[in-house]
Amino acid sequence: MLNNYTDKVFEHSREGVALISLEDFTVQDVNHAMTEILGLPREQIVGRQCHDIFHHVFTPCAGHNCPVERLKGGEFTCESAHVHNGEGAPGLRIRAVRVDEGHGLYFCLPRTDLFREAEELEALEYISSLVHRTLSVEKVIHTILTAVTAHHGLGFHRAFLFQYDPREDALVGSYAVGPGSADEAFRIWSDIQDKHLSLMDLLKERDAGAAERSPLQQVVRSIRLPLARSKDVLVWAFLQGIIVNLTTDTLPPDLACDSLDLFGAGRSVLIPLHSPISPVGLLAADDIFSGRPIEEARVKSLAIFAAEASAALANSMMFENLLDKTQALQEAMDHLRESQEKLVLAERLSTVGQFSAQIAHEIRNPLVTIGRLARQLARSPGLAPDEHAKAEAVAVEESRMERLLNDLLDFSAQPKPRLEPTDLAGVLGSLLLFMGDEFARKGIKVTTTFEPGVPSCLADADQMRHVFLNLFRNAMNILQEGGEIAVRVSLADEDTVRVSISDNGPGIPDLIRDRIFTPFFTTSSVGTGLGLAVAARIIADHGGRITVDSAPGRGAVFHMDLKAFWEGKRAQ
Repeated sequence: MLNNYTDKVFEHSREGVALISLEDFTVQDVNHAMTEILGLPREQIVGRQCHDIFHHVFTPCAGHNCPVERLKGGEFTCESAHVHNGEGAPGLRIRAVRVDEGHGLYFCLPRTDLFREAEELEALEYISSLVHRTLSVEKVIHTILTAVTAHHGLGFHRAFLFQYDPREDALVGSYAVGPGSADEAFRIWSDIQDKHLSLMDLLKERDAGAAERSPLQQVVRSIRLPLARSKDVLVWAFLQGIIVNLTTDTLPPDLACDSLDLFGAGRSVLIPLHSPISPVGLLAADDIFSGRPIEEARVKSLAIFAAEASAALANSMMFENLLDKTQALQEAMDHLRESQEKLVLAERLSTVGQFSAQIAHEIRNPLVTIGRLARQLARSPGLAPDEHAKAEAVAVEESRMERLLNDLLDFSAQPKPRLEPTDLAGVLGSLLLFMGDEFARKGIKVTTTFEPGVPSCLADADQMRHVFLNLFRNAMNILQEGGEIAVRVSLADEDTVRVSISDNGPGIPDLIRDRIFTPFFTTSSVGTGLGLAVAARIIADHGGRITVDSAPGRGAVFHMDLKAFWEGKRAQ
């Protein structure tokens, strides 16, 4: 020994003490407390290099983590965390003190020491504040299990969470944190020490994808334990509401540990998680790579933290459940609003129908007479030019009013469709042939694409012809000379025939897109505002759907979906 000072330190210190050579890193001597901490007799420690004993590596530690190098560099005292056995157990907090130019003393506090307990309590207080500050179930679970396994937390090797699912009345494996082997454990813990990662660093470092791919996670996720399996140790602990230390406790002989054996957690601590609101689940943690019993002090620390974790997890689960119900309520409200709008529209349509019948009865005959006389007058020989122009104007306006009247009659007195197998491509082809001269006069190009293999659909051919006519006329009112209309008939899916009619016009502004199927709504100076309303009503009467995609400056495309009619087996 160097002097009386070191002799007294070795004899009286409650801590583990080692005398280290600053020249060659060898352990010169250790006291009895150090042999107990390291789990090795004195003769297997003295003479070996310190990094071999305290860090389980064969070369000196990195400079930032090597107390010897730091003492040689002039520091009088320093601290460092080390791993002291080959199984990768997170272990010792080293406090190094230089005693002279060539020697230093290592003071080590075992994990059960008061220092460690105070450190754990401080970490638990910090972690508890974290889990209460988030309302995401996934983040709360990640924080809980990281805290249980982190060296700066409770220091268990692995942790597992099983959540109670009231729908299945079962414990369901939801999350696992921890290495899959001793080699992986040592690699992970050494990396954490070398990088000086704090608890906050570990919480931020989470890789959700890696966690999902973890074999351990996949095994735990596959476990579902109905509460009826009351003899399974996990279910039993949950139902009894008691803490079970499988490394020390004696259990009833009829309990089974099959579920724990699936992920090698037969020597773990089981902590039921309950809250005043509802049962939450069960937390399991183990020290699989040390093989030593889990001390009662650590079980108590885990239980204290689990109580906080239960409340935080219950709150986050309740919050997410509330979000789900809020979303469902919002969807129901949207559906109700849509139904109300349809009801209002139906009432408006009914009113329009009544007025239409009255208007038709009152003005149709005199209006037709006026138009006929105006056209006859315009053809009269010897009529002055200004009189001829006036007669033409009357005839044009009468034609416009007659179109409005016809649209009103179509809208108000539209009969129910007579559904029968109808080839929509054939209906479109004959209509386009009929309208060819109109398109040519306006300089509009029409292209058609009738995909092969498209079946007929159940439709009223005359009414569908009326729908297509209204859509073509609507496009013609918008397009300038040189405009283009594209027609496509295809299968939207196996049971749906889709007709798409698109144009390269100015498009439909966002503000009015939802109103274009409303009766009497129009932005055209020549339209009546009923063409699209009639088309939408006919499609609805067919049990189909009409939609529009458009953006200002990019044209518009109307999609009409109708039920396909397959011959033979598919029609059944």
